[in-house]
Amino acid sequence: MTATPTERGVAEEVHLKSNQPTPAAHAVYSLMSLPATARHRRAAQVAGLLLLLVTVVVLPFALWQEPNIPAILPIWTTLACGSDLLTAYLLFGQFAGTRAPSQAVLAAAYLFSGLIIIPFALTFPGAFGPGVLLHAGSQTAIWLWPCWHICFPLGLVIYVLVDTRYREVRLSKGAARRLLQALVLGVLLVVSLLAALAIVFVGDLPVLISRGHPTSVVRLDSLGGLVVSTPSLLACALLIFWMRNRSIVQVWLGVAALAFLLDDVINLWVPGRYTLGWYVSRVDTLLASMLVLCVLLYEASQLYARLANNEADLRNLVESAPIGMSISDEHGTIEVVNAAYCAYVGYSREELVGQPITALFPVTRPVPIPALHGIEPLVREVHTKAGTSRTMLESGLMLATDGYQQRRVSFLQDITERRQTEQHLAQLAHYDMLTGLPNRALFRERLQEAVAIADLQQHLLALLFLDLDGFKEVNDTLGHGLGDVVLQVVAERLVRCVRDGDTVARLAGDEFTIVLPNIGSAANAAHVAEKVLAELAHPCQLSSHSASVTTSIGISLYPGDGLEPSVLLKRADTAMYFAKGRGKNGVAFYADTMPGQRIEGKARMTHRLEERIGSGT
Repeated sequence: MTATPTERGVAEEVHLKSNQPTPAAHAVYSLMSLPATARHRRAAQVAGLLLLLVTVVVLPFALWQEPNIPAILPIWTTLACGSDLLTAYLLFGQFAGTRAPSQAVLAAAYLFSGLIIIPFALTFPGAFGPGVLLHAGSQTAIWLWPCWHICFPLGLVIYVLVDTRYREVRLSKGAARRLLQALVLGVLLVVSLLAALAIVFVGDLPVLISRGHPTSVVRLDSLGGLVVSTPSLLACALLIFWMRNRSIVQVWLGVAALAFLLDDVINLWVPGRYTLGWYVSRVDTLLASMLVLCVLLYEASQLYARLANNEADLRNLVESAPIGMSISDEHGTIEVVNAAYCAYVGYSREELVGQPITALFPVTRPVPIPALHGIEPLVREVHTKAGTSRTMLESGLMLATDGYQQRRVSFLQDITERRQTEQHLAQLAHYDMLTGLPNRALFRERLQEAVAIADLQQHLLALLFLDLDGFKEVNDTLGHGLGDVVLQVVAERLVRCVRDGDTVARLAGDEFTIVLPNIGSAANAAHVAEKVLAELAHPCQLSSHSASVTTSIGISLYPGDGLEPSVLLKRADTAMYFAKGRGKNGVAFYADTMPGQRIEGKARMTHRLEERIGSGT
């Protein structure tokens, strides 16, 4: 199953010529756009109510001092930071596919949250070591906490506003790449500046903690507490009441914002480390970090399962399709074929996969036919493994992917029998069944075309009308079966007397016509008629009999004898009857039938022709 480089190049050029990539040929699946159902909204409402209930129950006992568990901070930092960074990674991945600006903003907010936790935990006394790390203390950590609780909910607010305003906007690849770079660099810069400010200039900032207890600056009833809690309250309100009926992720993002707000309430109302309220606040922030991540992972698993089922259904559909289907890569190498395709070409699936698709078309004969649904099909002669050649209708389309290699889907349908039927019907419609010559319909088309060309190029055209002499006696004496054989012999002899571009047709019975385009002169037309008379003068040797036939020929010339095909045919017929009336087995021009207008040259030519026929030469 190989093809020469030249054949492969020609076949590949024709194969791909009319199959440019189809725009939007693949779909981007976004977890952020999966619609929320009533079940999802009820579950989110129950979760939000439980968070509020726990907070209300815990607040009276929030200062209850629990046992000190120093390991809580490293565990909480690892989980919260890891979940926020993983959420940002997933959201940035979604943005790379959908190029929706709001997804990039939300990813940047979670990236900031995950990164700001790192210096917060490293500067928190006793979180990762017995002493103070980075030459900072609790004052530094307390300063990073309000920065975190102000900037992250502000990112959520910006996300809601951008999603509302630019929900249907899809950025170009270049714009998306620039926005992604700007957001990542911006987040890194903001986190670095806040950490440097809290560590290096901590002595110049207002004191937020004194003797292990926060000052009134960061209490809920102070201006500082109002500044810290307002972004969380605004983000929670927007997400819960403005975007509650949109996607699943947005519904649960509202619950995450509520948990973040409750962390503000507890820490600003009843501060104190290792208290019941402090432990609950750690759980709230951890929920705020992990809720969206869990929803994304859950929906991703559900989507993967649906895609796997769809892929299985698609493979079953492709495999059971009644037409041949193949998928090849951008280099033309076959990757997937179905059973019908293998049956068409005679090769097994193992023999086809990995082979260039052009190897199946070493000889390509494209036949233009009307395009179907925007796909331009080609009729190909496909060589099967058995060495036979089958006529296939081959079409295809290019799957244009965004960021992935292109794939070409080819459809192959065996139309050998259909083409044979079409050719047979065309033969019946335009050709005589007995002799294989063009019939009256095709003769009229050819004559019309020849007249149009002769008129355009100012050439002489001759039309010969032939009628066999005494053919009725042949049928009466030998029978109609042998009479048909005589007509077939006559047809073969007439074809031998003309050029390749001439047309020999059988009108009906024993009547034949010959169209001689660009004949040059009347003498040339007479010469052809002479060849016909000489050819038919030889007896027809049948199985056990011999039959002799002669013919009478009438000739009309374009443009002298008429300008319309019907006029030329009628006048050639008139000339034929004139020739038959002069003794049969002769030739007459139409001008010979008109007394006083005979062309002397034609008369002498016809006289010489009759003399040669009479002498048997």
